[in-house]
Amino acid sequence: MSHVPRHAEDIPALTGIRGIAAFAVFIAHAGFWQVNPAFAAPARFFHWHGQAVDLFFVLSGFILCHVYGAVPTKGWGSFFLARIARIYPLHLLVLFYCVLGIWLGFYKEVWDSELFWKQFFLVNLWPGFFTISKWNAPQWSISVEWFCYIFIFQAAALLASFFKGPRLVPILILFAFLVVNALQVYLWKSPYLDLTRGLLGFSAGIALYHSAIAFPVLRSAAVRIADVLGLAWLILMILGGLNVSTFDWMIPLFPFLILGLTEGKSLTARLFSSSFFIWFGNISYAVYLIHYPLLKTLQDTGVRDFASQMSLPWQAAYVFAVILMVISLSHLIYYQFEKPSRFAIRRVGSFFGKFLAR
Repeated sequence: MSHVPRHAEDIPALTGIRGIAAFAVFIAHAGFWQVNPAFAAPARFFHWHGQAVDLFFVLSGFILCHVYGAVPTKGWGSFFLARIARIYPLHLLVLFYCVLGIWLGFYKEVWDSELFWKQFFLVNLWPGFFTISKWNAPQWSISVEWFCYIFIFQAAALLASFFKGPRLVPILILFAFLVVNALQVYLWKSPYLDLTRGLLGFSAGIALYHSAIAFPVLRSAAVRIADVLGLAWLILMILGGLNVSTFDWMIPLFPFLILGLTEGKSLTARLFSSSFFIWFGNISYAVYLIHYPLLKTLQDTGVRDFASQMSLPWQAAYVFAVILMVISLSHLIYYQFEKPSRFAIRRVGSFFGKFLAR
C-alpha cells in the first residue's frame, strides 16, 4: 500500500460520498419547514450543507491530483479542456434557465447584465470581481472551483516541480496556510470568506494526496479505521441534527475519511461503492446546481405557499414530489445532457488539437 491508486475509477467510494453531500445541500436549502414546521426536525440532520461544500473542495483537490498527478502529463491544455467539459455545460444551462425565468417573470430576481457576464465567465467570487448573486446560491462554489483550477492547482504543480517526495508535503501545507492567511488580511469576516474556504479546502486536498504518497502509513491507518471514521461521521450528523453538537467537527474528519475510502475493504467503502451511491454521486453535480433554481421557482410562483395551506398528508406528498422532481431531473440531465456535452467538448478539443499539431 505504497501509493494511492491512480485513475478516478479505482476509488468509486469517493464518487459515492459526493451524492450524500449534494443531497444534504439540497435538503438544507429546500425549506420544507416553511410548508409545515413539523418537517424542520428531520431536515436538521442534513443541515451540514456548509460542511458538505468544504468536503467538495477537499475532494476536488485530492481527486485532481489522483487523476492527473502532480503535473498533468498530457499538458495544461488537455487539463483545462477536461475541466471546462466537466463544469461548464450544466453551469450555462442553469444560468440560462435563471435568465429565462427573470425575463418571463416566474423567477423573481432583477436582471443585471454585469452580474450575468461575471457568472457566465465564473469570476463572480474572484477578487476584484466579487458580486453577490441570488440567482443560484450554490453557484458561488463553482466560481471558486474554477479559480482553484486556474491558479491553485498550477501553483501546487510548480511547487511539485521543485520539491520531490516527503519534502513536498510540508511545503504544500505551508503553501495552503500562506495562501489562506495572506488573503485573510483583508478577507476575514468579509464576503470573500467563501473564497478563502475554497482555497483552503482545495489546497488541503492537494496536500492530503501528497501526504498519502510520501507517508504510506498515513493512508494505511486511515483505511484500517475507515469504519470508525464513517461511524464518527454518522454520529456527528445525529448529534448535530439533535442540536447537541456542532456539525463543524466533521471538517477535520473529512481528510482522514477520504483516505480511508481509497480502498474498498471496509464496510463504509463498500457502502459508498455500491451501485446506488455511485449513481447518486454521478448525478450529484446536477443535484447541487439545479435544486436551488427549481426550489426558487416553486416559491416565486406560489406553489410552495399553496402547499403550506394543505393538510399534512398532502404536504408530505408535496415534499416527496419535490425530492423526486430534483432527483429525476438530475438523473435525466446527467445522462442526456452532462455526459454527451462532456464527450462532445472533449472530442472537439481533441480534433482541434490534432489539427493544430499538423
